[in-house]
Amino acid sequence: MSSSRRRFAGAAALAAALLLSSCGGAPDRAASRPEPTAAAVAAEEEPGDADAHLPAAPPSPTDDADSQQAALDTAEAAMTAFAQPHLAAADWWAGLSPLLSPTATTAYEATDPALVPASTVTGAPLPTPAVSSYLSTVLVPTDAGEYAVLLVREGAGAPWLVERITPVESATPSAPGAEPLDEAPAPSDAEPLDDVPAPGDAGPLDDAPAPGDAGPLDEVPAADDAGPLDEVPAEPAP
Repeated sequence: MSSSRRRFAGAAALAAALLLSSCGGAPDRAASRPEPTAAAVAAEEEPGDADAHLPAAPPSPTDDADSQQAALDTAEAAMTAFAQPHLAAADWWAGLSPLLSPTATTAYEATDPALVPASTVTGAPLPTPAVSSYLSTVLVPTDAGEYAVLLVREGAGAPWLVERITPVESATPSAPGAEPLDEAPAPSDAEPLDDVPAPGDAGPLDDAPAPGDAGPLDEVPAADDAGPLDEVPAEPAP
C-alpha cells in the first residue's frame, strides 16, 4: 500500500516538473515583436494618398544654348529619317521611331513612306522663338519645301522627342509679268450720263385745250326743235 502511494507521489511530482518546465521554456512572443517605427505609425494614422508612392517630377528644363542645339540636331535627324520615301516601311520606321514621342509613335506608325513628298534635307535647321522650355519648333528645308518639326521634352535631362512633322504652307506669289487687271474708273472720272432735263426744263407737252376752249360738241336738237314723230293712226270708235 505504501509502495503504491510512493509511486503515485512520484508520478505526480514528475508531472508537476514537466508542467513547470513547459511554462518556463515557452518563448515570449510579445517580447520578440519589433517596435513599430515612427514612419509606420504615421502611415497607419494618416489617410492614404494615391500619389504617395509616385516618383517626384523631374526639375524644369533650362532653355540655354546647349538645349537649343540639341533641339536643332534632333529635328534635323528626324527630318532626315522622315524624308526617305524610297525605303521599305520597316526600315523607314526603324530609323524614325526612336526619335518620336509616344503620341507621335501612335500617329506615324501606319504611315506609308512612299507617300512622303520630301526625299532629302536641303539646308540647315532654323530655330523659332521659344514659347516654353518644354517645347521647341524647328524649321527644316527639304526638296519639297520647308517642314516645321515640333519637339517636346519632359524635364531637365530628358531628350527632345518629335511630336509632329508638318509641311509649312506659304502664300503663292503672283506670276511674274502678269498684266494688271483693267482699272475701273473712279466715280469722279466716270463719264456723265446723258443729260436728263430737270422737271422745270421739260419741253411743253402737246397743247391740250383748256376746258373752256373745248370745241362744241355735236349739237343735240332741243325738244321743241325735234321733228314730228311718225303719226300713229287713231283706233276707230266702236
